[in-house]
Amino acid sequence: MDSHTYILAQGAPGLLNLLLPVYRFHILVNGPGMLFDRLRVLTSLDMQAGYTFDAVETFARELEVTALCGNTGVQEVKVEAVSSRIGMRVEFGVGPTGMYQSELILRTRSDRPFDEVLRRIFRVPSDHSFLFALEPMPGTGHHHGTHPHDVRPHPQHHS
Repeated sequence: MDSHTYILAQGAPGLLNLLLPVYRFHILVNGPGMLFDRLRVLTSLDMQAGYTFDAVETFARELEVTALCGNTGVQEVKVEAVSSRIGMRVEFGVGPTGMYQSELILRTRSDRPFDEVLRRIFRVPSDHSFLFALEPMPGTGHHHGTHPHDVRPHPQHHS
């Protein structure tokens, strides 16, 4: 399977599984820009199981996210490794504010399947099951999560 598509809209699933043997995820974002603010990674891995600071930063660098939006074209979305008191997480915006519909394309910079990349970065054996998913974060209406620096024009990228 080359790619997998999710629809992110009101009433959509709460988690989008990334642990699949695909090279790309297409996330169709439907609804006013304030409906969803960001997507963040949730995982069942802990530090002892490989979810370390270095591994989280490596994954953030490995993940490439682009937004395809009607009038604004293709833009690169900034992927961040965010630190908090409870640990590290990876998160990114859903595209430019004010867009009613956009498409996010997630791919790995190494052009390897997501499940393979995740198991390699977090050193999880192939016979071990774990959760690795995106959680849509509800918007607050203030657009604080999608700043102009979260998206930037992206040079054409060949698939």
